Amino acid sequence: AKSYVQNRTNDRYRYAHDLDLLQEFIEPGSSVCEHGAAPFVLSTAIAYAGYKVIASDLDPYRFGDMSNFPFESLQYDVENPVGINIDGLEGVIFNELFEHCRFDLLSTLNDLNRTLKPGGYLFLSTPNLKSAIGWYKYIFKNNAYGVAGDIYH
Repeated sequence: AKSYVQNRTNDRYRYAHDLDLLQEFIEPGSSVCEHGAAPFVLSTAIAYAGYKVIASDLDPYRFGDMSNFPFESLQYDVENPVGINIDGLEGVIFNELFEHCRFDLLSTLNDLNRTLKPGGYLFLSTPNLKSAIGWYKYIFKNNAYGVAGDIYH
């Protein structure tokens, strides 16, 4: 994760922005789940900011022993959440993951909503496709990397 952040300036900006947004809408001490959390940079920052964090990923244990991290790790497939029940969350983070969903997107979003307390927040971002080049690459090159600036615009 350290190497990942050191070599990805735009991601450092995104993580800082994500943490700022979370702190603007959700009080420290609240329960938050980050789906697709690996390499756990944001999950760690959120935990150190005083939140109760569940870091969900298809295979979080590919990073080895997760017991030393400051959050709960969970092996979880958001598209097939069989046998796992998460609920009562004040926040769900679903960043840079939506575009990877292969099945029923509405069902996935409905399940994410189910995990939230009434009035909870879903934070969702996906690569920026607002430019003509972005759409061209998405449609003809199967590449969804956004070519424009800030992913939140």
